[in-house]
Amino acid sequence: MSQPFFILILFLKLFFMIFFIQHGGVGLGPDEAQYWTWSQHLDWGYYSKPPAIAWQIWLGCKIFGQNELGVRAGSLLIGTLLPLAVYSLARAAHLSRRTSAWAGTVIALTPMGFLASLLAITDGPMALFWTLGLTLIARTLQQGTSPRFELLGLAIAFGALYKWPIYLLWVAPLVFGMFSWSLLSGMAISLLGLLPSLYWNISHDFATLRHVVAMGGGAPNALAFLGAQIGLFSPVFFGLWLRTLFAKGTLVPRSVRFPAYFSSALLIVAFGASFFTKVQGNWVDFVYPPLAVAICAYPLIYLHRWLTVGILSSLLIVALLLGLPPLKKIAFKQNIGWEKLSPALLQAGYNPSTDFLFASRYQIASLLSFYGPEQKTAHFFNIDQIRHNQFSYWPAPLPGQIGYFVTDGENAEALQPYFASLTPVGTLSLRAQKKTLTFYRAEDFTGELPLNPHLF
Repeated sequence: MSQPFFILILFLKLFFMIFFIQHGGVGLGPDEAQYWTWSQHLDWGYYSKPPAIAWQIWLGCKIFGQNELGVRAGSLLIGTLLPLAVYSLARAAHLSRRTSAWAGTVIALTPMGFLASLLAITDGPMALFWTLGLTLIARTLQQGTSPRFELLGLAIAFGALYKWPIYLLWVAPLVFGMFSWSLLSGMAISLLGLLPSLYWNISHDFATLRHVVAMGGGAPNALAFLGAQIGLFSPVFFGLWLRTLFAKGTLVPRSVRFPAYFSSALLIVAFGASFFTKVQGNWVDFVYPPLAVAICAYPLIYLHRWLTVGILSSLLIVALLLGLPPLKKIAFKQNIGWEKLSPALLQAGYNPSTDFLFASRYQIASLLSFYGPEQKTAHFFNIDQIRHNQFSYWPAPLPGQIGYFVTDGENAEALQPYFASLTPVGTLSLRAQKKTLTFYRAEDFTGELPLNPHLF
């Protein structure tokens, strides 16, 4: 794989993703819509995540408008930078330009690589800064130079603005015994990434920390977790990784062993944990960029043929998921159909100038905010006594207003104490999700809200 061809692939992928975002029929999902609502209320932190994803979306929407392209513009950039970071990691591990270009191409064309360019979530940025951090460590190990821990601390600080597991990168220098004043200064710099979230949490009863603590538990899901990993990396590349993992140590270049084995260990630990509790499939997807370097560095006979087969099979999977309507409706069922909300609400009588929208789940409230008329921030009424969310910390509507409640099955009768009357005024069928939304007109809001339980 030559460097020019690698760069050409990145440009072609970028142009395709821009076209797909605008014409592919895959709208925002609940998490993306939630992060967009955050971007409309810029802050130093948010209930369930550090602030950078909201800042990223705010900037994209300032440039491209309050639309799907604006929300996902940052992801397009990150999805392009990630393969370049993988190339840089491979070069830092002293691999040839040709092998490094293969590694960058592999991660760019995996399902994970396409999702990193599409979805405005925190996984892509985490993978990017994880890879950049490993690049600094790999260069140090390869050249035997003094570690530049200040740069590593800076990469970790930026990554921490998206996801806190980035701090696992400090395990590497500690394992190798690289103790020095430079290490301490790098660690201090990395802690700067926590300051915005810490400031927000101090003023909000440490909501994020309490939420993270409460997230544990759930039914074991080992098979589902394994299936998600194979799907994210693609079956051929996942198989090549296993072949590399169980190969003799001398067959894997020394310069590649640390980033590959360290990332593999995290994946194996997560898989082991999934036998005892629920582990989300995307929690460790940041390990795959260094694994792409590992499989390209493995001196397997006819390796380039296997890499070509892997790329073609990965492209086939992506083409089927993005282009075949039945599969697209399965893979992106939570993203399809929401553009119908605005005309349906207007037909039901909603007046964005005087009325407000609300729901009993933050996912629907987020989608109402983005896809509702004039993109007014919707409200959250906790009639089901579920855990807090970001909407719990925003102002309630004014007393006396008319509200339009949107639900996909909750008991709307529980709203009666908070309004003078409650009347069903319309429905919207979301065929891809196999559910129907019901609209209720709620007259004369009393100003009182359901009590939020102490659940995080």
